[in-house]
Amino acid sequence: MSGEPLLKLERITSGYGRKTVIRDVGFHVQQGQIVTLLGANGVGKTTTLKTITGLLNATAGRTTYGGRDITPLKPYEIAALGMGYCPEGRRVFGNLTAHENLMVGAYRTRSQKDFNANLKWIHQLFPRLNERRSQLSDTMSGGEQQMLAIGRALISRPQLLLLDEPSLGLAPLVVEHIVKTLVAINRAGVSILLVEQNAQMALRISHHAYVMDNGRIVREGAGMDLLQDREIADIYLGFQ
Repeated sequence: MSGEPLLKLERITSGYGRKTVIRDVGFHVQQGQIVTLLGANGVGKTTTLKTITGLLNATAGRTTYGGRDITPLKPYEIAALGMGYCPEGRRVFGNLTAHENLMVGAYRTRSQKDFNANLKWIHQLFPRLNERRSQLSDTMSGGEQQMLAIGRALISRPQLLLLDEPSLGLAPLVVEHIVKTLVAINRAGVSILLVEQNAQMALRISHHAYVMDNGRIVREGAGMDLLQDREIADIYLGFQ
């Protein structure tokens, strides 16, 4: 794809306090793509997402979204530009119902008509959320909570969806459903940046992928190309 990337990181360095976790990280997501960030635990993938969304401040480098420099912006300002974030561990509001969780995510929705249309779309993607609409989210299964977390991030119709380990701890059948839904979300016009340790699953649906090691990008390529690269698979992606 050509043209200005939807999201672009340029030599981003970030971390926690005096501890630098990622250094000189650069990659981009084109409009309409699914892009995956892969690597072992602790290499900086979640730190990268938190820095993009403003939850962590970059100590060096620049992040642009839709051509706009978002590096100095607060998390709520970045979200308002049309970026949805589904964090690792789901983090649904357990004392709220499924429907109330979706309402929390609808802060960018301008009218009841738009909310109803978006809600209908979410229920089409995840029919179980309609069935569980009045159920407290802390009584839902892990798979249902993950659907709810993704739905909450999508209810305002973002241009870009950031997902952190959506398959973590889920049964294979649930993971397969999540994968098919991510493809459907992307076909509906939402670009996706996916952090995922299930390399085979992620690369199968990705247009492009980046491999992280020790806080740096060490390899990139088309999803299927990396899937078929035995050296990358054995060293970085953790499957034989």
